[in-house]
Amino acid sequence: MKAKIKKIGYIFPQKNGVKVAIDFPVGKLKVDEVIPIINLINQITHIPMEQRAPTKGSWWRFRYSDQFDSIHLTLREPHLGTIDFTRREIKEFFQRIIYLANLI
Repeated sequence: MKAKIKKIGYIFPQKNGVKVAIDFPVGKLKVDEVIPIINLINQITHIPMEQRAPTKGSWWRFRYSDQFDSIHLTLREPHLGTIDFTRREIKEFFQRIIYLANLI
């Protein structure tokens, strides 16, 4: 029997940074839960889903769909390498994302 491969998102290298798209089951994580985590990363602009994403600077958005919800985070200078993944809040957030992905 072939093992089922699970994915929880994508990493897209960009000319001056990186874009991360993290997917999770519909309705399992709300934008109000994401905002405090993103706010730990200073000065990342929130771009609503309906608005075109900028080609410069760092930004994030929460996307809803019928199949899955996702967080899109684009990091460019000066934010590259500044996220402290050892912070309790950030570790717990990503552990929750992994837990939710395993529900699929």
